[in-house]
Amino acid sequence: MKENQVAPSAEEPKALDIGMVIPNVIVQDIQGKSVTLHQIVKDKAILIFYRGGWCPYCNTQLRDLAMIAPQLSEEGYTIVGITTDKVEEVEKTMLKYQTEYSIYSDSLMDAAKAFGIAFQVDSKTVVKYRLVGIQLEKASGQTHHLLPVPSVFITDSKRVIRYVYSNPNYKVRLKGTELLAQIHDQDVTPQEKHEPME
Repeated sequence: MKENQVAPSAEEPKALDIGMVIPNVIVQDIQGKSVTLHQIVKDKAILIFYRGGWCPYCNTQLRDLAMIAPQLSEEGYTIVGITTDKVEEVEKTMLKYQTEYSIYSDSLMDAAKAFGIAFQVDSKTVVKYRLVGIQLEKASGQTHHLLPVPSVFITDSKRVIRYVYSNPNYKVRLKGTELLAQIHDQDVTPQEKHEPME
């Protein structure tokens, strides 16, 4: 899949590889201000791409992350959450979970596309979501019906990707303990983990 393309399903995206510099894409902060990723990430960072506040698996991941956020900060890492949700929904999520890290809106999916993890939600799934009260258009403020494959990117102080976790099975997320193990790896051995669908 070429850069900035949208995959036709969650199984087909190809995330950016280890050794690549993260793209300088534009996202929005909770004030609705446009900011580039390079303005946000100036040192070591952990980028968490998640689907939205409507997703219970995403919310569990955010709670898990909040528990280890102080440790990650002590290790010198900036935590950056990136979601398809529009700014208003991001603000609700940050208030609900009292996050000690910032979450940014990628409602246009420019960041997800640039990281190679954007995919098109098929019409049957959109209808299925609506039947259970999930309104993708309301959450993102857009009609594109795009979502990111839940992913984690760890970068070094030069914004170079050192670790990737990207899993099309949205129910399976990188646990906080596993994340801590990665940053505590004194060998700083680049690792890439793309999980297949079960």
